[in-house]
Amino acid sequence: MLLLALSGIAQTDTFRIDKVLSKIEWFGTKVTGTNHGLIALRAGEVWIKEAQIIGGSFEMDMASITDTDLPKAYQPKLEEHLKSEDFFHVEVHPYSQFVIKNVAPIDRGKFDVQITGNLTIKGITREISFPAKFKASGSRFAAYGEMTIDRTQFDIRYGSTSFFDDWGDRSIENDFRLEISLAAKH
Repeated sequence: MLLLALSGIAQTDTFRIDKVLSKIEWFGTKVTGTNHGLIALRAGEVWIKEAQIIGGSFEMDMASITDTDLPKAYQPKLEEHLKSEDFFHVEVHPYSQFVIKNVAPIDRGKFDVQITGNLTIKGITREISFPAKFKASGSRFAAYGEMTIDRTQFDIRYGSTSFFDDWGDRSIENDFRLEISLAAKH
């Protein structure tokens, strides 16, 4: 596996993701606009061997999902709905997880690697691939990536015109985006 080389790291190292310095933002689009917010990181780590990224994973606390764009009076209603069975069903599936399977170099603007891995939402696992940028120096590691997810592949069908044709201007796009900023140290 040819992976991005990182300077200053020679042996196998585990970088634990810092939950305070890391951020996961979500973006969902509907006919009438976009909503966005945050999801807290529960835990995660990245593994480096011989200056190569060889794997890693992170877990998202879906019960922490918040909206950051609506007026404060409307945020609780959307947040409650996102946590319900219509969307992430956090009572049964409180966490989502991403496990890295492969990291390959690319040259696509601000991104320098393509990450492929298994994303689990609501107990359903699908392979996802997305562009990212990694930087590491000594005992610090940072990554930024933009993951586009077809929610219907994870049994999140509420408001989808792929399954319901009478939603009109209340329909919601199937794809949502996660912007993932991870900071880690070892």
